[in-house]
Amino acid sequence: MRVFIAIELSDELKLALTEIVLKLKKSGADVRWVNVQGMHLTLKFLGEVDAQKELPGIEQALAETSAKYGSFKLVMKGTGVFPERGRPRVFWMGFSESAELLAIQADIESRLAGLGFMAEARPFRAHLTLGRVKGPAGLQKAVTLFETWKEKTIGTLDVNRLILYQSILRPKGAEYKIVKDYSLQ
Repeated sequence: MRVFIAIELSDELKLALTEIVLKLKKSGADVRWVNVQGMHLTLKFLGEVDAQKELPGIEQALAETSAKYGSFKLVMKGTGVFPERGRPRVFWMGFSESAELLAIQADIESRLAGLGFMAEARPFRAHLTLGRVKGPAGLQKAVTLFETWKEKTIGTLDVNRLILYQSILRPKGAEYKIVKDYSLQ
């Protein structure tokens, strides 16, 4: 089974992101914009795991992490592209710095490394991918439009649980199913 750990977005944030994506689509850029309804803030992608052998350890690690931390708020603010220099390949929406989020993500990373899952080489950067560039057509217009949200606060997210999702690949895109959720204390 293909799994990852994430934080679910509120309906209000999904609505705000849907409006942004609809405006970006009007730029005519050759970008594959995401389906906002399936969007989540990924903390750790694990990929294929053995449901019998590996899943119990993952579930235990998440139970221990969630018992250690309380709920907190995240502010969705800031936009950008990857890579930062050269031709963009990804449009993303960010979050303001959060010591709680960084601590939880580092805790998950550490616990799962102890179970044999490779730690991410790059530092964690809380973001949501809004679109992936397919070609150069209309790209500069989309980037210029996207920058209008760079300093705007899009909304606030109350984070009170971590979710272990299964990702099921379908011809029309990935389908996400909650395997288990973990309340933050």
